[in-house]
Amino acid sequence: MKERYKAIDGLKVFVTITIFLSHLNVILDTTDLGRTLYPFISCGAYGVNFFFVVSGFMMYLHYFDKFSTLNKEDYCFYVRRKISKLYPMYAITMSVFILLEMRDMYINGIFTQEYITDFIFRILISLPMLQSLSVKYEINLVFNSAAWFLSCLMIIYLVIPFIFWILQKRKYRKNANGFLLFIVSFGICAFFNQLWKKNPQMTGLFYCTPYIRFFHFFLGVSVGMILKNMKLSMMPPIFFNILEMLLIIVNMYAWIIHRLGGCQAELCSC
Repeated sequence: MKERYKAIDGLKVFVTITIFLSHLNVILDTTDLGRTLYPFISCGAYGVNFFFVVSGFMMYLHYFDKFSTLNKEDYCFYVRRKISKLYPMYAITMSVFILLEMRDMYINGIFTQEYITDFIFRILISLPMLQSLSVKYEINLVFNSAAWFLSCLMIIYLVIPFIFWILQKRKYRKNANGFLLFIVSFGICAFFNQLWKKNPQMTGLFYCTPYIRFFHFFLGVSVGMILKNMKLSMMPPIFFNILEMLLIIVNMYAWIIHRLGGCQAELCSC
């Protein structure tokens, strides 16, 4: 089991670098060379997909059996743990961005009723991490634009215990069910990906909301379901090293296809 986590940590480092590089457009757009290089390093969308898939995978391994029964005490304890893990840094960064915008309001003298009403609305929707529920891109990205990811993840975390409880009741444990769940989730992701390519103006819906990201998350859940039934603890360490390399190769292949095809939307797989 330990080797598996090391492999996942290695993949996290790899995809974190891709996400970081894809956000360098703020700097690279200032030079001709930067604008030339940027299309070849802007593959962070695949990294974002990966983190949702890995979150689903780890959630299945850690929590699926724990939610065979669901009661108020266990759920509240679980929610407190997730909030204590995600919210402190979220609140700090969000507060900094809110204060910066208040400073800009003061410097530029923007005190119209319409602007202040919109400003208060954005605060009210962002502090409880609810901005990703909107399908409007400008609301998804309020204040700290990258926080949509944490908002989306937190909403999925709040819902997933109930999904696990239902799956437990339906006895969705066998490999066949895992493969079926994987095929369904992957198919839905591919379907929405095609819709996004045809409607790039709907990025708010297809990229920044839990409605779509839920299926990326469940790709990870299905992989966890399949591999757990394969008795992971009995697998040799080399198995996970090979799996890690295969996932990196698949990720790079997806990026190459993305660039050669010139598509504007992400490929819905890790």
